[in-house]
Amino acid sequence: MEKIKKIMIHSLDNKNINKLNNYLANINDKNKTELTFDDGLYSQYKYFNYLKDVNLKKIYFISTGIIRPLLNIPNNKILSSEICHSNAFANDFNDFMNYDEIFNLNNPYLNSFIGLHGHYHILFLGKTKSGKRTKYKVSIFNKIKELSYLEFFQLYRDDVIQMKNSYINKKIQIRHFCYPYNIEIPLYRDLIYKYLDTDKKFIFYGNEREDLEHL
Repeated sequence: MEKIKKIMIHSLDNKNINKLNNYLANINDKNKTELTFDDGLYSQYKYFNYLKDVNLKKIYFISTGIIRPLLNIPNNKILSSEICHSNAFANDFNDFMNYDEIFNLNNPYLNSFIGLHGHYHILFLGKTKSGKRTKYKVSIFNKIKELSYLEFFQLYRDDVIQMKNSYINKKIQIRHFCYPYNIEIPLYRDLIYKYLDTDKKFIFYGNEREDLEHL
């Protein structure tokens, strides 16, 4: 069975839209391709009037703890996802969508869906050794921490519970999840199954995707 090709997109500008147009013009079977948009960046919403007419499955992965307040004016300057996250970790969320914009994107009739992308958008940096003890290195809010297994477990459990209790999860039937930074962590998936996706119907996304920038 032929695999579905999954395209990963972050910030959108005219250059990336042109690249996407060129790519779409050469697709033979549109049922074998999905467009995935990471992080809930406002630049993705700016192009929704164009994207809604693209006859492909579109999934917008949102970190439930990184959402622009409804009364804040969005930043219209197109910035990289890395810079947008640095701003958010410093409590500036104006590069991201608000709830109204997120809910507008969730429209099955347009083949457009919302997925989850963590709450804190944690970066797992791997394991280290401290004497005989294994430490779990993470970056959260741009601060690097070395955690015991219990602390690591508690961090990811809290992340999952925050997603479960989020306004987005309460308003939308979620069926898609994407690992932050495409780093697939078995513990994370197990906690999602335990607390969030108890019927195990989620479709998980990660490093199998192809970056639009590299096509």
